[in-house]
Amino acid sequence: MNMTIGMIFFIIAAIVLFLGGIGSAIVPNPVTWGLFCITLGLLLGGYDLGFRRR
Repeated sequence: MNMTIGMIFFIIAAIVLFLGGIGSAIVPNPVTWGLFCITLGLLLGGYDLGFRRR
């Protein structure tokens, strides 16, 4: 499995939503930031970390 930029944003979204779920105040508005990271993950899912041309 190749690590893509989209996968990194999905991991960030999972961490942000988990912190919001346990009530941590580290990230303000965790649902908004989580959905933003999910959107970026879906948009950038086809790009790998090598930035090579296809």
